[in-house]
Amino acid sequence: MVQKRQTAYKIRISDLLRGTYVKQEGEWEPNYVLFKDKKISRINIIANLIDKYENDDKSYGAIDLDDGSGVIRGKVWKEDIKLIENVKIGDLVLVIAKIRELNDERYLVLESVRVLRNPAWAELRKLELNKLWGEETKGIRKEKVKDTIISPRQKILSFIESVGEVNEEKILNEIGLNKEEVLKIIEDLIREGEIYRPTPGLLRMV
Repeated sequence: MVQKRQTAYKIRISDLLRGTYVKQEGEWEPNYVLFKDKKISRINIIANLIDKYENDDKSYGAIDLDDGSGVIRGKVWKEDIKLIENVKIGDLVLVIAKIRELNDERYLVLESVRVLRNPAWAELRKLELNKLWGEETKGIRKEKVKDTIISPRQKILSFIESVGEVNEEKILNEIGLNKEEVLKIIEDLIREGEIYRPTPGLLRMV
């Protein structure tokens, strides 16, 4: 089944964090943030890169983005780490990404990251956003939320997220939980649209 590419909305980070996160039941329906009657599953933001991380084997990376209204983290796995290889702290970037939420942390799965050399782009975007959504509401900045593992469900999600794609047997062997409990949680997560099976026996984040 070919999925229709979702619109990448121009939006403030604060509005993205303020909106209600909705998990879809259908396997092919994207989760989204509901903000002013818009179902936003992909975004287009201009922000300053304020922090960057890559693990040693280059299988996971993250950047923290600040557009003046709020801060959000963008994440990449495996071959997509190339998206952040040539960006550095202090860069003004244009980011296209999908929205996800895990362990009460709302974050971005990066699709495109482009450095903008002219700082006037940031001011132009602010004017666009004021026209689209109205003036920014002050006093609602939300700093990035640190990853925490506080339940078996969240432990399994964090494990899958950290490796990008994982064999179900590996989860059963390494997660340290009862087999029946793990299998039930996996099926619940698939039904809720948090993860899926690209091929039998393998699991990936949506």
